[in-house]
Amino acid sequence: MVEVVFPFDDKLNADRVLIEWDDACKSLGTEGFLLFGTCLGIVRDGGYIKGDWDIDVGIHREYFPQLYDALIDQGFISPDKKDTYQPVEKVIAGTHCKFIKYNIALDVWIGLFHDPNKIYLESYDKATYEGREYNVPHPVQEYLKFRYGESWRVPDQK
Repeated sequence: MVEVVFPFDDKLNADRVLIEWDDACKSLGTEGFLLFGTCLGIVRDGGYIKGDWDIDVGIHREYFPQLYDALIDQGFISPDKKDTYQPVEKVIAGTHCKFIKYNIALDVWIGLFHDPNKIYLESYDKATYEGREYNVPHPVQEYLKFRYGESWRVPDQK
């Protein structure tokens, strides 16, 4: 059993996972993008959200099989991959696949172009984190308002 830690508890390794995912996307010639709480934290807080337990990213469906192989080759493991798991080529758009490395969970969302998120994924804005630019949905402020409501700019006081 692999222990997974909160990204904010291990920022160094969370950053390593994010960079390795981004490098894998770039090596495939595709645009990966930040989603959900990861996007919110990077845009609003300049880092990970306190209490978040994974890194959420997205990729276009046609690149997922190659990304899957690239991440496995880089030492990521996928607890979603089981003997009965369907081949990665058959993964349905809008689903996701978990990977773990350095005890950090990376949740790769595949597609998302069939749901309400799709209007924000036709092009990308950029968000800079630790000197590196990442793609985020466009327009990012409208996306974050759509996902988290009018008060998305105010961090939870947990």
